[in-house]
Amino acid sequence: MSPLTRQPANEPQAATSTILRHFLTLSESVSAETKLEWQDDEHKLHVNVPGLFKPQDEEGVKYMSQMLRYLKEKEIYTFSFVRHPFERSGMSPTQA
Repeated sequence: MSPLTRQPANEPQAATSTILRHFLTLSESVSAETKLEWQDDEHKLHVNVPGLFKPQDEEGVKYMSQMLRYLKEKEIYTFSFVRHPFERSGMSPTQA
């Protein structure tokens, strides 16, 4: 098993590393050298990238809290990833 995912190494994952690499590319607070280092190390990618987009000060936290409350009250925001069930299970349609 992979220690990072706690899944057998041959099982497909939900593309989390790919998404984190995209967010890393968008980050302006990380040097190009560090980006290259993190892209090649999944552990560093999973540990460091999620924190890059968190509010860094009290004002940012307050803004995010207000925005999330507004979105929830108005029921106007939904974010989901949908994958084909055969991709998720590692089965092909002919194996079902």
